[in-house]
Amino acid sequence: MQEPVLNAAALETLVSAAVAAPSLCDVRPWRLRFLPYTRTVEVRADVTWTDGVRAGGARAGVRPSPPGAGWDGRGPYVSAGAAVLNLRVAARHLGWEPVTRVLPDPADPGLLAAVRLAGSPRTGPEAGRCGPDRGLYDAIWRRHSSRLPFGDHPVPDGILAELASAARAEGAVPALPGTEETGRLLDLAAEAEHRDAAGRLPGIGLPTGRLPGGSTGSGGRGGPCATVPRDGRARGGNAPAPPPDPDRRPPGLRFEEHPRLLLLGTRHDRPADRLLAGQALQRVLLLLTVRGLRASVLHRALEWEDLRRRVRGPSGGPGSPQALVRIGYGPEGPTPRSPGAGTRAGPRAPAGTPGPART
Repeated sequence: MQEPVLNAAALETLVSAAVAAPSLCDVRPWRLRFLPYTRTVEVRADVTWTDGVRAGGARAGVRPSPPGAGWDGRGPYVSAGAAVLNLRVAARHLGWEPVTRVLPDPADPGLLAAVRLAGSPRTGPEAGRCGPDRGLYDAIWRRHSSRLPFGDHPVPDGILAELASAARAEGAVPALPGTEETGRLLDLAAEAEHRDAAGRLPGIGLPTGRLPGGSTGSGGRGGPCATVPRDGRARGGNAPAPPPDPDRRPPGLRFEEHPRLLLLGTRHDRPADRLLAGQALQRVLLLLTVRGLRASVLHRALEWEDLRRRVRGPSGGPGSPQALVRIGYGPEGPTPRSPGAGTRAGPRAPAGTPGPART
């Protein structure tokens, strides 16, 4: 069996797939490194971004974090995990079998994951087009978040079960909240946005403003941070008042009568678990794209520790909550990327891919 070719075009495809992964609030604090002798793609923490956050906190009069502490938040790990999943899907599409290790070197905590391109079990046009990855590669270039209201057409139970199964396949613990629990979770998401509007950033301590890379701490325009109605519940009817940031959602949009949420958790809350959650989240988002559904990632409530504890609820919830996704049918509603967003990983999409990558 002929082994797939690892040339410049293949590397560009891998890099572009990683860059196309969602990054919470438009920040990509990771970079890629390729080791040709072992055919390994490393996903590493971007210390340049980390140092910039620490410096900004010092200028704002906030007690600076110690060296290496800039990666103690949830979003960076989840975002890096999503990039790892895209690397795996693209590798299988090219005919390789990705062998993934998360945090493989305790002496090098900046090495978040290593994806080795092992010998392929299949090649040719069927590579990466069967099994659990079927259709996911094309979805990489079509997937993006939508902040627009969804329709009231219910998501079929079969698709909900498929999404939950996809999350479990990555080691996550999924939950599909009922009507009352959905309202409570949306209230928490709205509370997080109101806090953000007051000018604070959980976990970093910086006032709301520009972060390194040209993104905004409160989500700006480029990330998949979804805005919920003013009262926190995506119930039918017009929102009674504009949101804290009028640029993020025009007032008066009518949201769906019965919103559907998917909560992803992990059994623990270690850095490895957050990377795992990012891979599960991305697999769910790609599968949603394949099935013709839209998604909004409501992650801000999980960045505030007190709100995150309340996300679990009195029953404890699905282990340690890592991601909250609103799903449904509706217009594409592309989420544009802010001009300074991106990563040093390279180009966004290889020539010949079906459409641009969007967050």
